[in-house]
Amino acid sequence: SSLGKMLSEEKCQVLLKSDLSFQTLLRNVLKYEYLEGHNHIPEQQFGLGYTNLMMIIADIITYMEKYPEDSFSGKSMLAQMIYAGKMLCYLDMVLPDLQDSIKIQYSAAQLKWAEDNEAQIWNHLTTTKMLFETDNLKIERYLTDGPFTNAYGVPAECPPRIAEWVGWQIFRQYVKSNPTKDKMSVFRETDAQKILSFSRYKPAS
Repeated sequence: SSLGKMLSEEKCQVLLKSDLSFQTLLRNVLKYEYLEGHNHIPEQQFGLGYTNLMMIIADIITYMEKYPEDSFSGKSMLAQMIYAGKMLCYLDMVLPDLQDSIKIQYSAAQLKWAEDNEAQIWNHLTTTKMLFETDNLKIERYLTDGPFTNAYGVPAECPPRIAEWVGWQIFRQYVKSNPTKDKMSVFRETDAQKILSFSRYKPAS
């Protein structure tokens, strides 16, 4: 489901309380919290409230319907990783205060590793020409979930879906490189190579 792409089902719970009234319905009756490991993060930490959360989910569903994954020209890994990064950037826009680790479902340690080794991973993707790879069996090693990214030449400490994380950073740079454009017009771009070129993405080593 679309909601499942943002939060897995086991991390989403709706609780109903008594004393139902129209006034309390939107304010108190329905509550949500995020579960990360054994830590329950209440809605107040998100600063949203149930009504706003439902509006955000509706926006995400609408976006996914308008711009499906196959809307990108080509099936290269670059196209797939930037599509995944675009979805995460959409979460940046509608959930600006939500922690990056929750958006991408990394632990704090995994996120730090990705940030500290961004240049190393980018060098690996470019020197091995994986950006232009179209073999899904090879691509899936960089985009599927698991304890780590299981790809030749990638350190065992590398978190899963590392190409998704890199695609996120590329699209973030692309958004920053187009500050005068309407935000949604930026999201409508489907040429992955153009997005990479205009982003001027080059992580510092």
